[in-house]
Amino acid sequence: MNRPVVDQMEACVKRRVTAGTNAVQIAQAVAASCRDVELALTPIIGSRGVAALFRRCLFLTVRTHAWLGVTSDSDEGAFVATSLQAALAGRSGVEAATAGLLFLSTFDALLVSLIGASLTERLIDPVWTTFLRTPPVLDPAS
Repeated sequence: MNRPVVDQMEACVKRRVTAGTNAVQIAQAVAASCRDVELALTPIIGSRGVAALFRRCLFLTVRTHAWLGVTSDSDEGAFVATSLQAALAGRSGVEAATAGLLFLSTFDALLVSLIGASLTERLIDPVWTTFLRTPPVLDPAS
């Protein structure tokens, strides 16, 4: 069961795709959220902990989106975010939106299962709020 903020993210992504947001723009938004998550969680669980969570979510996401094919043993969440961004940017807007949203919602669910909904809300919901407020067109040159 999704938390309300995850349902809001899904609606936001659907609006962006309907508005014509392309895969590159969606990939940028997903990667920016990953970087924000890393900033929020690194002081608490360290960069290796964040990277491990990202890798686990990627592993789970690849089950339904094999084309992601992003694998990493890197201890840096930034590497995973950059690799994910590149993989998403190479697809259609709908494919990028679907996989990107699955990655983010899987991350949210994983974090909830580890630390609980209340703490996840305090730590990560500001990141999701930023994602929701990001305009559909992030880079007109894309």
